[in-house]
Amino acid sequence: MFKDDIKLAMAIELGRNNLNQKNLTVEQLISLRKKAVIPDVIGQRQLLNGSGGNPWFVNDQFITNIEVKINATTPSWRSAAQLAISNFNISSLKSITKIQIREVSEGQNVTITETGTTNSNPEVIADAQAPRYTLMPPGQYLVAPGSLVRIYNNHDYYTLEGKTLAITHELGHIIGLAHTNGFDSDEIQIAGTAISDSFSYMNSSISFNSSFEGFTNNDLIALRTMYPKTVGNWERLTGIINNLVISSDNVIYSTSLVNSSLDKDIQYWNGGGWDIVGNSYPNLATKIALLNGFTAPYYINSLKEVYGPFQYNYASTKKLGIEAVDIAVSGSSDVYIVSESGNGNIILQYNGSNWGQIYTASNPIKISAGVNGGLAYIDVNGYFHIRKEQYSSFFSSQSMVMKEIAMNGSAGVNGHIFALGGNENASGDYQLFRWTGYDWYDIGTTGYNVAVDNQGHPWIAKKNGELYRNQSL
Repeated sequence: MFKDDIKLAMAIELGRNNLNQKNLTVEQLISLRKKAVIPDVIGQRQLLNGSGGNPWFVNDQFITNIEVKINATTPSWRSAAQLAISNFNISSLKSITKIQIREVSEGQNVTITETGTTNSNPEVIADAQAPRYTLMPPGQYLVAPGSLVRIYNNHDYYTLEGKTLAITHELGHIIGLAHTNGFDSDEIQIAGTAISDSFSYMNSSISFNSSFEGFTNNDLIALRTMYPKTVGNWERLTGIINNLVISSDNVIYSTSLVNSSLDKDIQYWNGGGWDIVGNSYPNLATKIALLNGFTAPYYINSLKEVYGPFQYNYASTKKLGIEAVDIAVSGSSDVYIVSESGNGNIILQYNGSNWGQIYTASNPIKISAGVNGGLAYIDVNGYFHIRKEQYSSFFSSQSMVMKEIAMNGSAGVNGHIFALGGNENASGDYQLFRWTGYDWYDIGTTGYNVAVDNQGHPWIAKKNGELYRNQSL
């Protein structure tokens, strides 16, 4: 879709200037989200108070307490509205912005309602009111969110995913976001956003056949710019470590960087420091993974031999008779390894006695596991691949070269995947990123090894072995 097409689609919108509404049409929902990047689209945009006016910023009193009443009576539209609200409560957004949206049964400042009718333009699915001035005691005018999202009922046949995406889009309008690919005089580009973002949920073209996978990097930059939140500092923890791993029940192991051999001492985090436990195992480790309820880890040594816990004795390990270069354990107790083969690396899954290949993976080198089949890996070229929970195929991203990847078996894949990549700095560390569902958001720090706890918070070890965590991300 090029500029002429965008103008045609935008011209369909009715009553926008006099009612401060943004309409989402069926034609506009024909998406470029997972197709080629639109060459003409511009960065994320913000609504202005009239042509050439000032940007709408919802006052802190409201943006931190947006209370939504859902008057939708159709079960699927009601569910879609609830899911749309939950989309604004994912950690990738809440950790960096002050936006807080929740459902209420009364006392609302925003209402999502079904009209029971068709818009005068039958292609319109939903519309929303832009932010507005409201008079607050003792006589002060403040900017409040748009108070109304309207659903038109001639589109009930759309999927729950499509309906959720449409309402998520409209909730963006009530807090002041314009269409990402807009061009009107009562809009302005938000500083820091890229000139192109075909995956943004605020595009006027979003696919009703796709689902909301998360806010893109540019979406997050836009919302952080409009409604910034102070992010907590990285906390330095004791010890010099490497190969950090955190189980889904928050048991934390690492290898010690002090040992000069390839195989390092295995150590356990006691809440305030590290206890060496490697002497109880046949070999020391280069890679570690932890299964819920087991005190003995799975691990790989410098000979690429894989060891795992005895079923009858959780504190002991046994050689599993296979070689690997990386290992991960999910919150569903699935054990995965990256194994070398004559035709490139493969992913194998352990069932307690045998290993079975996951054939949809292509030449992996690093792996991390979530829950219910959620799996991510980095291939030998440094490209990222993710398999969503309860899916069989992988989605691939080649937007950046990555070195390390981590998620937690309890937190899952949604908003809790972190990776280290980009260019190596002078200290030997790499930039830390968070997966948005479409691309990568720069966290603003560096590390050499990364892990994620069961609350979804990142922990990083530097190349020099220093350990940090951030419990606000």
